[in-house]
Amino acid sequence: MSTPTYRYKLTVDGRDYLFCGISGLEVAYDLVEYKDGTGGWHQMPGYRNPLVLALRQGSTEGYKALCDWIDTININSVEKKDVTVALLDESLTPSVTWSVIDAFPIKITSLVYADGIDQPVIGELVLQAARALPQFQD
Repeated sequence: MSTPTYRYKLTVDGRDYLFCGISGLEVAYDLVEYKDGTGGWHQMPGYRNPLVLALRQGSTEGYKALCDWIDTININSVEKKDVTVALLDESLTPSVTWSVIDAFPIKITSLVYADGIDQPVIGELVLQAARALPQFQD
């Protein structure tokens, strides 16, 4: 029996969810290009892109609460929450934490068996958010 290596902790409403991997913790802007009247071509940053976090291979503890959260989605309406994501060290202590603002779920992949893990895990949880602010531990 193998033990999964959970390196990320998602905290929603005071409840912790452990995941093996994450992508999307980034800051990105649209690129605006235009030509001026003198033949010059310019590029500059435009609107900030929304954050799309994909958390993979998560523990199933609290799975129902995540499903209930995604079920709050209705046409043009969703329950947005401020959540935190933490990168854990070997002793499961957060080394970097991100405050994720106005997050809401847009996808949850059902329970699956992952390579090297002998228990079912959440395949993937995808959250969209306004932004993420890193907080480094001293």
